[in-house]
Amino acid sequence: MEIKEWFASGCEYKKGVELYSKVPYNSHLLTLFSRSETAYNREKLKQELKKHIHLTLVPEKQETPSVSVYKELREPLQKKTSGSRPISYYPPELHEVYHDRVSSFYKACSLKAQLNSLAEDKAEEALVLQMEIFRLWEENDRCSDILNHYETTKRILPYKLQEDLSGMNLPELFRERQKLYQNISKRRKTLDSLEKKYKELEEGKKKILLFNSLNKKKEELQIMILKKDNLTEKINHASK
Repeated sequence: MEIKEWFASGCEYKKGVELYSKVPYNSHLLTLFSRSETAYNREKLKQELKKHIHLTLVPEKQETPSVSVYKELREPLQKKTSGSRPISYYPPELHEVYHDRVSSFYKACSLKAQLNSLAEDKAEEALVLQMEIFRLWEENDRCSDILNHYETTKRILPYKLQEDLSGMNLPELFRERQKLYQNISKRRKTLDSLEKKYKELEEGKKKILLFNSLNKKKEELQIMILKKDNLTEKINHASK
């Protein structure tokens, strides 16, 4: 079954989880989806599968369920190499990121233990824990990506937004966030194109220049994402 067919056929949850396991998935999300079907998990699963709706999946009969043509794409998501580096390896500007990566990991593990000990009739409490665990894993992934970026490029991705957005009203927040969604999508497509070009270039001055341009655009993308997340937080707060 293709993802488009899944949406057209009514979004059966277990089949959706199976499809998600065959795209470049986030291992924390796959674990969350596999654990139980909840209202939050159903909506999050739909959001994630929409990102891959145009992919053509390999028919099940060609592979065992644990193997996918996207294995080589999802493995980097599961391997966070920055955990093996001591904090002294990184510049002082990244020490807060290092601390937050470690802290988010242990907090998520603690909440996971609490979730496992809940009684089956504590559905609401379980949902609250699941959402917080997911938020912590996202934070952990974000910190790991920033540390990994420094390891491979010796450049520092922004971690916190410096721009002040406090003077914007609710309609302005919505308009600005929508514009950012569009800009983020365009920038990601540009980066995909540049990364392909970079891999094809022979070693030399042109490749060095493209490397610097590529990473500058990644840093600009990070600022867009931070601003978009900040706007979402303000919108959610203003809408309460």
